Amino acid sequence: MIDRVLRERGERLRAYVDAVKGKPMTWGVDDCSLWPAQWFANETGREFDWPLYSSEAEAHRIIDAEGGLVSVWNRIARQAGVMPRYGEMPVVGDVGIIETTRGRVGGIFTFGGGMCVRTLDGAAAIGVVGRAFPVRNADGTWERRPVVVKVWALG
Repeated sequence: MIDRVLRERGERLRAYVDAVKGKPMTWGVDDCSLWPAQWFANETGREFDWPLYSSEAEAHRIIDAEGGLVSVWNRIARQAGVMPRYGEMPVVGDVGIIETTRGRVGGIFTFGGGMCVRTLDGAAAIGVVGRAFPVRNADGTWERRPVVVKVWALG
């Protein structure tokens, strides 16, 4: 039963991602915080009370004023009754924040330790790792991969 539920959730996630392919991202509408929040709301019926903003600069002012992206998400998730996932790998459909070489970004976790993130011109799936990087590749080279910072459980 759980496998079927996760498989069906994965199919809905695929459709959700496909819906934004080639569609420009809009700050305050479907950016790296609001896009995963809308996914979560669609799946659970829980709405989030996000601060209003309409530009990257406004988003960064809010993030800075609250002490970082995790602090913003923590407050909003707590108000919506959403629980963090501790000590477990994210499950398909969970939302969270990862650390990338360009900073922290929110997204939706996929099967196999990946995350779908909203990009300026669509969406992308990227591989993430637990809590340690850099990662050694099979050929012996090292690379920095996105690292999971925090996860909120879909259910």
